[in-house]
Amino acid sequence: HISLGSTILIDITVSERRNLASFIYFWTSRFALALGPAFGILALQPELWRYLKYFPAVCALVSVYLVWRIDLPFRSPLEPKILSFDRFWLHRGWPLVLFLFPVTFVLGVEMTANLHPMFFVYLLVGLVLSFVLHFVVYYRADVRAEIFTGYLSIIIAFILLLLQDDEQMVRVGAGLTGYGVGCVSGR
Repeated sequence: HISLGSTILIDITVSERRNLASFIYFWTSRFALALGPAFGILALQPELWRYLKYFPAVCALVSVYLVWRIDLPFRSPLEPKILSFDRFWLHRGWPLVLFLFPVTFVLGVEMTANLHPMFFVYLLVGLVLSFVLHFVVYYRADVRAEIFTGYLSIIIAFILLLLQDDEQMVRVGAGLTGYGVGCVSGR
């Protein structure tokens, strides 16, 4: 969804507002990291299942409808290749892939190891904290300070979650993970 969303965002947003649109889109995607699994776990409760079993299908249909409603300018080469990733993959993007791989790896390990809705609530709290501190503390600071703080938070959270199985440590680890992910991927 990130490739499609960012491509549509670039195509339909005027250049003066593109940074703001990207900021809103990608922060919404980050919050979805915490909200989606939490709601999914809650939806698996037997007493809620009969009410929610059609909800994902309705969401998918609404999203397809909304994508179809977007009026995109036609920007295609006159002689397109059979297969091309030029809109979705930048050849100079390898440093970014290597830079973000540890973040997504740790987040994936922690999310699959902690299938409790409260983990995702504290993950969301950490994301909200990083969002607020982005404007209060890091807005005028060097980008490297925010990224360093984010990686440090993710490392501490991973160590806490590996060494402790206590419920309080899981909450602290989830909050630190959310904060770290928000700091590392916030710009």
